[in-house]
Amino acid sequence: MSQNPFAPPVNQSPHPEGGDGDASGFWREGSYLVIRKDADPLPHRCVKCNAPAQARNIRQVQWYPRWITLTVIVCWPAFLIGYLLTRKTAKPNVGLCMRHAKRTKMLLFLGRVFLVVSLVGLTVGIFSDSLWFLLSGTVGLLISLAPLILAIVLRPVHIDNERGKYKGAGPAFLDTLEEMPPGDEPLATH
Repeated sequence: MSQNPFAPPVNQSPHPEGGDGDASGFWREGSYLVIRKDADPLPHRCVKCNAPAQARNIRQVQWYPRWITLTVIVCWPAFLIGYLLTRKTAKPNVGLCMRHAKRTKMLLFLGRVFLVVSLVGLTVGIFSDSLWFLLSGTVGLLISLAPLILAIVLRPVHIDNERGKYKGAGPAFLDTLEEMPPGDEPLATH
């Protein structure tokens, strides 16, 4: 009896070379996924549902300490300076199945369409002194944020110079990964 080559892997090492999580540079830390910046690409499985991946998602993500947001209250230049000085970036290379890849593309498309339409409404409202266009453009701008936020595959919880800690990986995918390697200390979750 032959096995289905399209079935998700069962009880196999999640690492391409069969090594451990520390050698490949990624592991789980409870319900979080931790990826070293110099890590191998994650296994060719969907990070959301653990099905075989048909697409790769390589998007730059940014993280900054949450206390920086409070500086907006004081003055926005302080926020901008603090943000630029403390932000950390990473590009996690994760797989997505066709269903989750299509969902991500659709949400990005909807968010961008709402953004463009709301900016047009705001512009028309400003130049024509139409309160209706101004209000609808503002509401549309807020609505456009929802699909753009939902399209994020992995949300950074903390990023430092060596690794990033992310939420958003599915439990089925996380169950195939090893726990934090010995000798490593947990990353903060603020």
